[in-house]
Amino acid sequence: MQSHCGESGGISWQSHVSADGIVGYREAGPALRRTEVAGATFGFIIELGPPLRMGSGRRYSAGFVAAPGSGAMVTEHDGLQEGLQFEIPPEQFFAVMGVHPSEVTGMESLADFAPSRFLAERCADDPTWEGRL
Repeated sequence: MQSHCGESGGISWQSHVSADGIVGYREAGPALRRTEVAGATFGFIIELGPPLRMGSGRRYSAGFVAAPGSGAMVTEHDGLQEGLQFEIPPEQFFAVMGVHPSEVTGMESLADFAPSRFLAERCADDPTWEGRL
């Protein structure tokens, strides 16, 4: 596992990256608003801290998955964000999530998918990044 930390513009951050590319992160500082852009894979965020607010005003308490090519989304938090981020290629999505990739358009709550329903709770119960990753 590789770990990094720093501070910039009043925001302190930590990131921890596992050998298979899962990123654990924590940001603390003033409220933050930014634009996130979906890539060519399914992007997952498992929220371990307060839920992010999306541009639509929706919050996903366990986290969310963004479909490939689903465009840009504004995200906001009140000064603390903590979670895990990873990606799954479309050709592996069904094997992992049990849902055909074409059924996910845009952004969906992780709570809607059986394999990940309790993943946020399980990760939150482990206080170490090594255990979470």
